[in-house]
Amino acid sequence: MDELFDQAVTTALGFYVYGLGDPRISDPLRKFFYIGKGIGNRAFSHLEGVVEASEMSLKLDRIAEIRASGLEPQISIIAHGLKETEALRLEAQLIAIIDGLTNIVGGHFGRDFWLSPQVVRERYGKPIHINNFERPALFVSLNGGDDLPPYPEIANDPEELKRRTLGDWTIGESNSARVRFVVGCYAQLARCVYCVEGFRFERISAEKRHGKNRSRWTDGHREPELEKRVEERIVIGRSDKSVTKFGRTPWNFVA
Repeated sequence: MDELFDQAVTTALGFYVYGLGDPRISDPLRKFFYIGKGIGNRAFSHLEGVVEASEMSLKLDRIAEIRASGLEPQISIIAHGLKETEALRLEAQLIAIIDGLTNIVGGHFGRDFWLSPQVVRERYGKPIHINNFERPALFVSLNGGDDLPPYPEIANDPEELKRRTLGDWTIGESNSARVRFVVGCYAQLARCVYCVEGFRFERISAEKRHGKNRSRWTDGHREPELEKRVEERIVIGRSDKSVTKFGRTPWNFVA
């Protein structure tokens, strides 16, 4: 296996997108069997300690097969010096167009690329009405910030997605008591729906003197049927304005 990068190299690389290649294949695209994004020595992590085929992973099987032929998988740094979001987007684009990869999922942004005109029209041209919710709903932004990753980075982490969606939000106590659904939104589209009916919320005191108190729901559960109807769609309120789009306030409450 290649020697790991030292500190100077990892600092220069920043976030990068890499590919694992099969040296037995000469085609510059077809040789890749895995695409990933990382920082530091992430590109080497798949190759450390893998000595035999695993029934659990096509990627590990391929690595073991290459090694059984007396060769080593090739690591290619496809692009570097990227912001993390840029690396995630490029990773998703490559996974979508390279055949034969062993990636289990299509990258964090996978469902936002290579869309048919019909899917685009359904997402942006046919918004869902708030009446689908029937009961009061709080729409919250998962766009992230300086210290919070955006939705695509937590989409495959159920615990973190739930934690981020259910709190903390600077909504008043009386309105918090009326909320029955909390909807996580990203890029103007609904992405996940949690039912909080029957679950308590806790009030979090503002740290600053003139700050606003916040609410956090202590628990909730995904609503698969409702989520299926509204996922990746714009939701409009009774005034026909989008409630999945946010201005200065990172939430919209519809009673």
